[in-house]
Amino acid sequence: MPLSALRNSSVLHSDESLSVESLPDLHAILNTWSGFLQGEPYRRRMDLCLKLLVEVSASSIIANAQMLRPLVSADQDWTNEDWAPRAIQAGLEYMVVVQPRSVFSQLVVTQVVQKIDSAALQVVQVAELTDALRWLKTLER
Repeated sequence: MPLSALRNSSVLHSDESLSVESLPDLHAILNTWSGFLQGEPYRRRMDLCLKLLVEVSASSIIANAQMLRPLVSADQDWTNEDWAPRAIQAGLEYMVVVQPRSVFSQLVVTQVVQKIDSAALQVVQVAELTDALRWLKTLER
C-alpha cells in the first residue's frame, strides 16, 4: 500500500534528519530518519516524535530507518532506558521499524529493539515501508 493511498496524511515536521507524518487512518505517525545523529540532536528529535504522537493521539510509530546511520552506544541506552518507557506511558502500543539498508545499522537497530519491554510495546521489524503499512493495517482497532 503506497503512502499516497492513505487519506488524511499530513506532514507534522520536516528537517534535514527527520520528517514526521501523521497517518490517522492507521492511528500512527511515520518517522523517516536520515544521516548520522547522536547525542542531543538525536534525543531532541526522538522527544519531538513522542510529543507529536501524543498531539495526534496515535498509538503506533513507523520508524523508517532505511537511511539512518548507526546509533552510538549512549543513544542506544537512552532510547531503551529513557525514551521507550516514556513512549509506552504516553500510549505507544506498536512500533514498526523499517530496517536500515546498512547491515551494521541493522545490527544496531536489532540490539535496541531486543531490549524494549515486549510486554508493553509490540515491535516488528520489516524490510520495506509498504510492509510496515500493511502490518499496521492488519491490527484490530
